[in-house]
Amino acid sequence: VMPSTGGAYNSGGVTTTIRQAVSDPGVLQYTTSVSDLAVSGDGFFVVQDPSGTPYLTRAGAFVPDGQGRLVNSAGFQLMAYSYENGVPAATVNGFEGLVPVVISDQGMTATPSTEGSFAGNLPAGATPVATANLPAANAATAQYTSKSSMVAYDNLGNKKLLDVY
Repeated sequence: VMPSTGGAYNSGGVTTTIRQAVSDPGVLQYTTSVSDLAVSGDGFFVVQDPSGTPYLTRAGAFVPDGQGRLVNSAGFQLMAYSYENGVPAATVNGFEGLVPVVISDQGMTATPSTEGSFAGNLPAGATPVATANLPAANAATAQYTSKSSMVAYDNLGNKKLLDVY
């Protein structure tokens, strides 16, 4: 018996509350899809339905469609700002300027290294190596007193190690 019921029996009750936890972070986990994305911390992905209506989501399972646009399982396109003409001016209170994310299967074009710099300090007491025995001669008798390496990239994006003797 509850005091507020004046002696009548009250069996209790259940109060329901609707809570949406869409902004709560989930667990980041590895997937085998190269186009899956995740939001770490605050934020959402902007997607749009086929009619162009924007929506926010934290689900990051995207795959390329027939035109190379990243879409989720509902067919909504992932939206982002284009950097094609430089750094975009982001709109903080709207969706203006967002375009569908398109991934082409041509890949990115690699830009080879064209220059580099190296600063070294040789030991003052090192014995000079005869010119005929330097590694540049590519001889079996090549000698050196010190060697350092630096990384460069070829026109295919492959890493090349350059040795400096």
